[in-house]
Amino acid sequence: MGDKQTQTTRADPWKPAQAGLKQGIGDAQDMYKSGGFQIDPYQGQMVANYDPFRAQADSMTPGIAGANINNANTAAATAAGMMDPNQHSAAFGQTVRNTIADIMPGINGSFAKSGMTGSTLHQQNLASGLGQGVANVYDQSWNRGQDRALSAAGMMPTLNNAATSAADWLRNSGIDRQQYNQSTINADILRDQQAQAAPMQALQDYMALMSGVGGQFGTSESTQRTNPGLLSILGAGVQMIPFLQKPPGA
Repeated sequence: MGDKQTQTTRADPWKPAQAGLKQGIGDAQDMYKSGGFQIDPYQGQMVANYDPFRAQADSMTPGIAGANINNANTAAATAAGMMDPNQHSAAFGQTVRNTIADIMPGINGSFAKSGMTGSTLHQQNLASGLGQGVANVYDQSWNRGQDRALSAAGMMPTLNNAATSAADWLRNSGIDRQQYNQSTINADILRDQQAQAAPMQALQDYMALMSGVGGQFGTSESTQRTNPGLLSILGAGVQMIPFLQKPPGA
């Protein structure tokens, strides 16, 4: 059998702090029984309302999108028409016919008065006048008209972006305002929860202070008891035998 050892260690808080610790424990019990540890949910508004600016931008978006699609289709049709030789020929041919109809009566009338209708000079003047008129029409009417159409088609994306940017600005402004309102609500919620938790937090801080002070200046005691085993007792007895024997001749 081996030795049996019993060790008891006791650490007592610093005596001046013991009364405060007992008082804090009692207050905690009273607070718990009265429901002081319970934090009630916030009863106010939790989420900010959808901002009117955002709602207005959302209502504008379908109309802007539809207009942009129509503008894009118009620009595409214009570009396609400019690349279509059939449309080019038909439009130019009609313009030429109109020009000829305007120029010929004047030239023919001049030569009819002089009796030179059908003459070489008449034919030369007619060819020259019609050629010049057609060239002017082609340059001024067709080319410039196509240039204007192409320019207008190129302006479509800019006009579309202007309308879209206005709606985006309105929407972003509404988002900023809504976020601010939400931050105000969040602050109200935090203030409410902090107010409810303040008594419990104060008690926790008080107990932490008392425990820290009490532990820092507390006392500690340690007691150790030894219970010798049977073999130890026998060993000690054997060692004592020589001293217990009488010397020879005694």
